[in-house]
Amino acid sequence: MALSIYNNVTSLGAQRYLNIGNNAQTKSLQRLSSGLRINTAADDASGLAISEKLRGQISGMKRASMNAQDGISYLQTAEGAMASVTSMLQRMRELAVQAGNGTYTTNDREMLQLEVDQLKDEINRISQTSEFNTKKLLDGSGTALWSSTENYLGAVVKGPAAAEGNYKVDTSVQPGQNNVYKSQIMQVNNGVLVAEVTSTTNNPTVTSVRDPKNIPVTNNEDMVITVKGETATIDDGSNSTHTLSAMQTYHGAEGSQSTWKVSSATYTNNDNAMSGYYEVEIVDTTDGTVTGGFTYRYRYMDSKTGEMSAWAAGTAAAAITATISLTIGGANGANQATMELKLPGANSTIQPGDKIVSIFDANSNTFQGAASGSGSLQIDNGPILTFSAAGSLVKADNGDEKINYNDIDYHIATMDPKTGVISYGSLTVEFREGAAGVITPTAGQLVSGTTTVNVRDSGPATKDTKLSNISQFTNADGVNILANTQELTIYNQGKSTTIYLEQDDTIEDFDKKLTDALMKLGLGADESTSNGRTINESLVRYVSQEGVANSDSYKATASTNEAVPGTFVIQTAALGIDSELVFTGDQNLMNALGLATIQKGVNSSIDVTVTDAHSGKFVGSDNINDGKARNIIEGIDITIEQDAGVEPVWNDNTKSFEFNATNEVSTAYLHVVDNRTELQIGANEGQTLNISVGQLDTTGLEIDDVYVMDMELSQRSITKIDKALEILSATRATVGAQMNRLEYTISNLDTARENLTAAESRIRDLDIAEETTNLTKNQILVQSATSMVAQANKIPQQALALLQSIG
Repeated sequence: MALSIYNNVTSLGAQRYLNIGNNAQTKSLQRLSSGLRINTAADDASGLAISEKLRGQISGMKRASMNAQDGISYLQTAEGAMASVTSMLQRMRELAVQAGNGTYTTNDREMLQLEVDQLKDEINRISQTSEFNTKKLLDGSGTALWSSTENYLGAVVKGPAAAEGNYKVDTSVQPGQNNVYKSQIMQVNNGVLVAEVTSTTNNPTVTSVRDPKNIPVTNNEDMVITVKGETATIDDGSNSTHTLSAMQTYHGAEGSQSTWKVSSATYTNNDNAMSGYYEVEIVDTTDGTVTGGFTYRYRYMDSKTGEMSAWAAGTAAAAITATISLTIGGANGANQATMELKLPGANSTIQPGDKIVSIFDANSNTFQGAASGSGSLQIDNGPILTFSAAGSLVKADNGDEKINYNDIDYHIATMDPKTGVISYGSLTVEFREGAAGVITPTAGQLVSGTTTVNVRDSGPATKDTKLSNISQFTNADGVNILANTQELTIYNQGKSTTIYLEQDDTIEDFDKKLTDALMKLGLGADESTSNGRTINESLVRYVSQEGVANSDSYKATASTNEAVPGTFVIQTAALGIDSELVFTGDQNLMNALGLATIQKGVNSSIDVTVTDAHSGKFVGSDNINDGKARNIIEGIDITIEQDAGVEPVWNDNTKSFEFNATNEVSTAYLHVVDNRTELQIGANEGQTLNISVGQLDTTGLEIDDVYVMDMELSQRSITKIDKALEILSATRATVGAQMNRLEYTISNLDTARENLTAAESRIRDLDIAEETTNLTKNQILVQSATSMVAQANKIPQQALALLQSIG
């Protein structure tokens, strides 16, 4: 090799090896410091790629294992809640079996029902409040969410998944029928007077008569009430003399020798507002004859107020014809009316105790009415009561939706001609308000007609009879059960309401309370329409022995639900199972009511067709009669109310509700969102487990209507609870299986992660021993190269030595 000065090739070679050694030493130090064989892509490009993928799998599996553990905790929480529900269902089943035993009274079963209701409420509470990390577990929202365009359309989330989409739901209904209930025959207690309208003419708007007191029983001979309202005016304040036509006499005890009669009678009326009865009684006689003269006493009863005057004394002078003079004193001391009775003396004998009862009218027997809605009221041949103020009898319609009434009391005096016993009684006549649009608010209504009334002391009660006067409400010990307030609770489809019965309540009061209770339960109709009001007025109807138009009494009609007088007919505007009512209360009360089902409810038959709302693609169809369409939409049961698209109408011929479909096809839309709960139990896409739980409240378990208030309901409840237990047990079994599966999943994930970690370690981790050897080698090489560079750098100095030798 030539000796040169400019290029020290030997030194360059030594430097190159020194750099190689330094680089190798640096890599070894880096690897030994990091513990990794691959620190950069340059270390091993393919190895790095494989390692990073393995690292992703390893970290994903670690997280998946933790997810699975969280899933187990989630399922354990849900299963714990379901275990509590299972215990409650078992208790409910025990109560149903207990209530099915015939040794229990209605009161006992009501107490059992209270516990059943509390258990149902607790099941709903658990369903609504069971959470894991604020995520609901048992209300179905962890599986699907839904909404609908119509209230009658709903959904029950069954899980574990739901077919998401927007669905058009078409329904065609063949209406079923409602449940109808009938009570015992309400018989009045012996001796209790009741009055009932039997017929009317010319519509005098008399709706009822009530509270008869001390009135002779009419039996087959009806009492006649005459109402007049004409446009002529009364000559107010004028004196008028009239011939008396209505009179009763008593001639002593049977077999006595009293023989006389009133030959004529006249009266003068100075106050046309007064009407009533004179009672005259012979006090003493001179010789037992009319001609010998006698003393008498008399008093007056006002037929409007029932007020009785004090006795006044009088003397009839000896004469062939005796004259009895009677005077009514006015409030200001003026004589308001006088009357004269003529008793011819020829062949007439009298004795103390003989009596005369005469009628005194406010005006002549041929009534002259007054304008502006006034009128008169007369019962049979009793006094004519005149009313000159506008609307005294019939009030004007006040414009509200409620029918208002006006009560007029009429006081009556009757004498038994055999015994001479005089009864002072009364009767209340009730007038319905005038028709809207026919009369002005201030005028009242001019009415004219007659009403016949039957007064009796036996048979079915009337709507004005007090419940305490009905024999069914007196128990075997003679105690009236309404002496203490009675509670009657009505159940329907998971809802209930309670009414309270008092001893002063009438049949009509009971009717109204029952109607209000049914309305409160949502079993009536829309009151904004006339048909709706008719329906609501017919929810509870008391069937009278007699009844006429506008009397608010419903006469028994053969071959209908209202064939039996004295009974309540109770029904609802709902259909099928939705119309089922359960009544519960004290056993004595339930015995008194004796409610029986005379018409079983039948569910509507509903054709359901479901299509995709956007594409029109057919999804499925079914015919249902329990209001629930199953297996059409995955994970969802479609619920349809029994009365959807149905309108009730009252049929007065059959005395029942008819249910008519309002449309051939009703359409609504259902929106379903898949909201399933899934666990990510793998490192890659799609490696999930669905752990959704369906709706497990009383609706989802189908136990909303579990009742144990009677033996039949208790038997049905046992079957329903068994079905609920099956649903819950199947869900718990699924949850338990998933928990076991997740245990295996965790084990598998941990094993796979271990193996992948080992594989990744082989690729990326550093072999310390090997790398330490490499480091030692590189350190020696660096030292050697450094020394050689120093030696190589001395080579050019040899050229200097040669140059020095030249000199």
